[in-house]
Amino acid sequence: MSNKRLLPELYLHGGLGNQMFQIAAMVYRYGQNNFIVNFSLENNVHHLKGPNISDSNIKNSFQFVSKPNNSFLFEKIINYIIRLSTRSDVKTFKIRTLIYILKALLSNMYLNRREIILNNGIGFGNIDNSSIDPFIIGYYQSYIWLTDPSVKNMFLNIKFLNQGEELQNFIKRAIVENPLVVHIRLGDYRSNPNLGHLSKDYYLSNLQQEWNSKLYKKIWIFSDEINFAKKLIPPYLIPHCIWVDEEITNPATTFQVMRLGQGYILSNSTFGWWAASLSNNINSRVIVPKPWFKNQKNPDKLIPEKWVQNPAL
Repeated sequence: MSNKRLLPELYLHGGLGNQMFQIAAMVYRYGQNNFIVNFSLENNVHHLKGPNISDSNIKNSFQFVSKPNNSFLFEKIINYIIRLSTRSDVKTFKIRTLIYILKALLSNMYLNRREIILNNGIGFGNIDNSSIDPFIIGYYQSYIWLTDPSVKNMFLNIKFLNQGEELQNFIKRAIVENPLVVHIRLGDYRSNPNLGHLSKDYYLSNLQQEWNSKLYKKIWIFSDEINFAKKLIPPYLIPHCIWVDEEITNPATTFQVMRLGQGYILSNSTFGWWAASLSNNINSRVIVPKPWFKNQKNPDKLIPEKWVQNPAL
């Protein structure tokens, strides 16, 4: 192994929300421009569905290195390690031993024996910045990173390269409509028993409560399955709803529009979590489901204290 000290390197994975958590953790720990991001666009299926952090001005805050040549076996090993790290039995001898073997294999075969730092679980994880030449893997989903003003400000100023023209129209509408943003994440969540999609009662009870508060003039609904989502809305509220995904087809613009909410009723999605956390309205009320996941351990330190956790039902 070379004596030259290497910058910490993050293996970036998942969709936009997951990527933002990973970058936030690294900036919190190492500061801007003090680490490298290893990202293989070709091996990330999420880039086909939405924006990546590489499509934003955030990438100017670190050394972004596209790795189109990450081998198939490298990707398979690292993604298997990530899946193992999120299991409920991750602390058992069997799983710990398997992770240890796979980390050693990955380090020796592909990383020139660099130390691998792996976050156990999905939520908060401490990155030991005393480690030499670390290669960092994990989800790191936590509000803790945004308690650092420099990290929060960096993300508040996020802009995407392909933001649509519809954004300016919605900015003007938000001033008049004081929108209640409702995020109904369905799609792959309906087929994943661990994550679980939320019940009709969750949306019904929280919609009624928030609409009766008289704080909002419109309800902006975001969903990856609009027709199914419409079945979750009480008929008397339909005239007050704006189905944003019928007007916007650009996911980067969708994210920025979601930030315009006066209040939020969220699904258990990192996309919505980030939109609410970076809301243009600093006093916005945010409602999230409890538990966050149906059959999986809830991420540690994910939900800010001021957010309201209501039963997922």
